[in-house]
Amino acid sequence: MQTPQKHSGLGITSFIISFASIALFFILIVVASVIAIKNPDVLEEDTVESIIIGGAFFIIMMLNILALILGIIGCTQSDRKKVFAILGLVLSIISLILNILVIFIGLVA
Repeated sequence: MQTPQKHSGLGITSFIISFASIALFFILIVVASVIAIKNPDVLEEDTVESIIIGGAFFIIMMLNILALILGIIGCTQSDRKKVFAILGLVLSIISLILNILVIFIGLVA
C-alpha cells in the first residue's frame, strides 16, 4: 500500500511568496500612481518617495527570485506533489517579468 504524497513545503512557500509579491507589486503601482496624480513633482529622481518606491520594487524583485529558487527546488523533490511548486514557479516568473518591465520603463521614461 502506497501512502499518499504530501505537497512540497518549499513549493507552498514559493507559491505564497510569489502570490504575495504580485499583490504587493500591484499595490505599489497603485500607490505610485496616486502619488503621481496628486503631486507630479513628488516622484522626481531625488525625492524620498521615489527612492522608497524604487527600493520596494527591488525588494519585491528579490522576493520573486527567492520564490523562483524555492519553486525550482520544490519541483525537484521526489515523493512530493508538485502543484504548488509549479504554480509558485510560474507566478514568480510572471512577476519577475513585470518587475523588469516596470524598471525598464522607468529607466527609459
